[in-house]
Order: sequence, then C-alpha cells, then structure tokens
Amino acid sequence: MRDDFSPITKQILARRVGYRCSNPNCRKPTSGPQEDVGKAINIGVAAHITAASAGGLRFDPNISSEECKSQSNGIWLCQNCGKLIDSDEKRYSVSLLQRWKSLSEQAALLDLEMDSTFNGLRQSNSASQDFKNGSGTQVNIGNTTIGHKTVYNQHASEFVYEVKKENGVQIKTTYRINPVTGARVIVGQELA
Repeated sequence: MRDDFSPITKQILARRVGYRCSNPNCRKPTSGPQEDVGKAINIGVAAHITAASAGGLRFDPNISSEECKSQSNGIWLCQNCGKLIDSDEKRYSVSLLQRWKSLSEQAALLDLEMDSTFNGLRQSNSASQDFKNGSGTQVNIGNTTIGHKTVYNQHASEFVYEVKKENGVQIKTTYRINPVTGARVIVGQELA
C-alpha cells in the first residue's frame, strides 16, 4: 500500500519553500497564472524523501505509515527534479534531500525577512556607486553577513552572495538578480 500525501500536506510543502523547487541548484518557480484568471499552473510535486511504498527508492521499513506521509518526509520539487531524485538513489540520498529541504526553507524565510533591507541597500547611493564600478560592499545584519559583488554579463544580471552562520557553520548562498524586477534566484550554495 502506498502512503500518499494529503492535499494539505502538499500545500504546506509548497508554501514553506515559496512555491520554488527545493533543489538549491534549481530553485525554479513551480506556480504561475493560467490564461483563465480563475486558475493557476502548478509544475511542482510533493516528493517523498523516503519511499511511499516498499520497493521504492530510499524506502525505510522502520518508519510508520503516518511518518511516511507526514510533512517531515516530503520535499517540494519541480517536475524535472522530482524525476531526477528518483533516477539515482545513491546520489540523491535521504540526508541530501533533507539538507535541500532545510536550505530551501531557510532561503524562503531569508527572502521574507531580508528583502526590504536588501532592496534598500541596493537603492542607496553608495551601494549603487559600488555596483556601477563592479566592486563590492559588505554589510552585517544580525548574524548574517551580506556580501555584494556585481558581475555584469550580456543579460545585465547581477550576482550577489550572502553568508549566513548557522550552528557554527557558514553557508554561502549565491543569487542572480534581475536588475529590472529585483527578483532573486539562488544559483548555488556552498560552505563558506
């Protein structure tokens, strides 16, 4: 018997990562508008970290049916990354998927907490001047050090990194920023 997620669990998984793929190398939006104004497109999937049934990838016989279909055993992914994690069980281990989930939830929270401060910094005169010159600025906000380094390419995207210290470990997240909309997309995460 397969332990499927409830619609509410799927919705919680999607909302906790801002409707973005939890693969930190993807972070693709998974929801958007349809032509019909009363409907939306969803290309996201609630994937099981440990398999929903015996014989599936990463199956754990030691967890109960309730644990298997709980939010703690789920990860929100785009369709491509959902297929990807089910194509190589050794590469996409339980611990890696749990790490992706944790990083994606932290990134979504950081977007909520830091966006107005970040946008204000980008719009300040000194920061703008630094961006124009291609140099960098650094600012400390709480336990987070935000370093800015602009790289201009043919599409005029800006690349920015943030270093956040968690439990004694520093994680560097690199974002690509659209200079017109200000939208940020994670392009990579690594230990700093």
